[in-house]
Amino acid sequence: MQSPSETESIVACQQVVARLAVLLDHDGLEHIDTLFADDPIVSLFGTEVRGIEAVRMMFRSRTEGVVIRHALSPSQVELTSPDSARAITYVTVYRGARTDASGPLPLTGPVNVVEYEDQFVRVGEGWKIARREIRMIFKAP
Repeated sequence: MQSPSETESIVACQQVVARLAVLLDHDGLEHIDTLFADDPIVSLFGTEVRGIEAVRMMFRSRTEGVVIRHALSPSQVELTSPDSARAITYVTVYRGARTDASGPLPLTGPVNVVEYEDQFVRVGEGWKIARREIRMIFKAP
């Protein structure tokens, strides 16, 4: 059985994953530094970048000019020490061209299913992502 502090840590890590998806989906890239540790590493389909500005630029290149939504599974978080954790999250990604029209975009189905493998560290402000690996699992034709 988990102690209350272990449960709080697991939920905090899950919230970081969810908050990052919301920021990516709602043009909040200027705030992602609140969710990453100093000098984070992100690997996107095998291409690795390091540092918050490089991470921000990588995400910007993926979200510019499109409407994107990330549908997340619950993150499976494992505490590896009192100040570190790792998690696996499955993500279904929907994407459509940004338009000036009001109303919903046409739904063509998900563009891919990816897997996030996150490594977290606990710092003074709470839990943050130190490393994220994004792996393609399924890709729409």
